Amino acid sequence: MSYIKEGTRRGLIGILMGLFLSYTMFLLASLQHDVISIESSVFIKQYAMYGISGFYFAFISIIFSIEDWSVLKQFITHVIFTLPFLPIAHVIGMMPNTTFGRASFTGLYLSGYVVSFIIYKIYLKKQAQLINASL
Repeated sequence: MSYIKEGTRRGLIGILMGLFLSYTMFLLASLQHDVISIESSVFIKQYAMYGISGFYFAFISIIFSIEDWSVLKQFITHVIFTLPFLPIAHVIGMMPNTTFGRASFTGLYLSGYVVSFIIYKIYLKKQAQLINASL
């Protein structure tokens, strides 16, 4: 039960992060153009989706706190749990609306996981070496 409680706490903070990213992306887009306008219905949909995404991603980060699992099992489980984000990315306009765009977005998304897994694995190996050296 403590995983649910901690996940919820992280999720509530994640809502704030998701909304911060939403507004930051909107600000950056508006700085690139002289005038940018957005319909209120589109803005509300994006606001809600970024908030939900922020909660969801922060909540499922609890997977990395399960100490009985190997790093590989944590990463694979996390990748599987993040796959529902792909349709959300399409709805909020992050994913291009073409077949090539969807395939490239998904490929970049998954390759990001492979790169982060390799980096995390190297980090853990170095941490283990430091601990072993200090013993």
